[in-house]
Amino acid sequence: MGHLSKEGKIIITAKDIASYLHCPESWNLLYRKQVMPPDQKSEPERQEIMKSWLADFDAARYLTWATNLIIFMIFFLIIVYLFTQIH
Repeated sequence: MGHLSKEGKIIITAKDIASYLHCPESWNLLYRKQVMPPDQKSEPERQEIMKSWLADFDAARYLTWATNLIIFMIFFLIIVYLFTQIH
Protein backbone atom coordinates (compact mmCIF):
# COMPACT_ATOMS: atom_id res chain seq x y z
CA MET A 1 0.00 0.00 0.00
CA GLY A 2 1.13 3.59 0.10
CA HIS A 3 3.91 4.89 2.28
CA LEU A 4 4.26 7.80 4.64
CA SER A 5 5.88 11.02 3.51
CA LYS A 6 8.18 13.11 5.70
CA GLU A 7 5.16 15.13 6.76
CA GLY A 8 3.31 12.00 7.87
CA LYS A 9 0.86 11.93 4.96
CA ILE A 10 0.06 8.71 3.16
CA ILE A 11 1.25 8.68 -0.45
CA ILE A 12 -0.48 6.22 -2.76
CA THR A 13 1.60 5.35 -5.80
CA ALA A 14 0.42 4.65 -9.33
CA LYS A 15 1.51 1.03 -8.81
CA ASP A 16 -0.93 0.72 -5.89
CA ILE A 17 -3.77 2.14 -7.95
CA ALA A 18 -2.97 -0.07 -10.96
CA SER A 19 -2.73 -3.13 -8.72
CA TYR A 20 -6.15 -2.37 -7.22
CA LEU A 21 -7.76 -1.65 -10.59
CA HIS A 22 -6.35 -4.84 -12.10
CA CYS A 23 -7.66 -7.14 -9.36
CA PRO A 24 -9.24 -5.64 -6.22
CA GLU A 25 -9.43 -8.97 -4.44
CA SER A 26 -5.74 -9.69 -5.00
CA TRP A 27 -4.90 -6.21 -3.76
CA ASN A 28 -7.05 -6.76 -0.71
CA LEU A 29 -5.35 -10.06 0.11
CA LEU A 30 -1.86 -8.72 -0.55
CA TYR A 31 -2.00 -5.37 1.18
CA ARG A 32 -4.48 -5.94 3.96
CA LYS A 33 -2.98 -9.28 4.96
CA GLN A 34 -6.38 -10.94 5.04
CA VAL A 35 -5.07 -14.25 3.81
CA MET A 36 -7.43 -17.16 4.25
CA PRO A 37 -6.27 -19.94 6.58
CA PRO A 38 -4.99 -23.09 4.91
CA ASP A 39 -7.43 -25.88 4.20
CA GLN A 40 -7.41 -28.23 7.19
CA LYS A 41 -9.45 -31.05 5.64
CA SER A 42 -7.91 -34.43 5.06
CA GLU A 43 -7.58 -35.97 1.60
CA PRO A 44 -10.54 -38.40 1.99
CA GLU A 45 -12.78 -35.52 3.12
CA ARG A 46 -11.75 -33.44 0.11
CA GLN A 47 -12.40 -36.36 -2.22
CA GLU A 48 -15.87 -36.85 -0.69
CA ILE A 49 -16.65 -33.16 -1.18
CA MET A 50 -15.46 -33.37 -4.80
CA LYS A 51 -17.66 -36.42 -5.44
CA SER A 52 -20.63 -34.54 -3.99
CA TRP A 53 -19.92 -31.53 -6.24
CA LEU A 54 -19.60 -33.76 -9.29
CA ALA A 55 -22.87 -35.54 -8.48
CA ASP A 56 -24.61 -32.16 -8.15
CA PHE A 57 -23.08 -31.02 -11.45
CA ASP A 58 -24.23 -34.17 -13.23
CA ALA A 59 -27.75 -33.72 -11.83
CA ALA A 60 -27.83 -30.10 -12.97
CA ARG A 61 -26.55 -31.03 -16.42
CA TYR A 62 -29.24 -33.71 -16.77
CA LEU A 63 -31.96 -31.32 -15.61
CA THR A 64 -30.77 -28.72 -18.10
CA TRP A 65 -30.88 -31.28 -20.90
CA ALA A 66 -34.36 -32.46 -19.83
CA THR A 67 -35.63 -28.89 -19.63
CA ASN A 68 -34.34 -28.12 -23.11
CA LEU A 69 -35.99 -31.29 -24.43
CA ILE A 70 -39.35 -30.36 -22.86
CA ILE A 71 -39.16 -26.82 -24.26
CA PHE A 72 -38.36 -28.20 -27.72
CA MET A 73 -41.28 -30.65 -27.50
CA ILE A 74 -43.70 -27.90 -26.48
CA PHE A 75 -42.47 -25.70 -29.31
CA PHE A 76 -42.81 -28.61 -31.76
CA LEU A 77 -46.36 -29.37 -30.57
CA ILE A 78 -47.36 -25.72 -30.95
CA ILE A 79 -46.01 -25.70 -34.51
CA VAL A 80 -47.86 -28.94 -35.33
CA TYR A 81 -51.07 -27.56 -33.80
CA LEU A 82 -50.80 -24.31 -35.77
CA PHE A 83 -50.02 -26.21 -38.96
CA THR A 84 -53.07 -28.47 -38.52
CA GLN A 85 -55.31 -25.46 -37.87
CA ILE A 86 -54.28 -23.80 -41.10
CA HIS A 87 -55.28 -26.76 -43.27
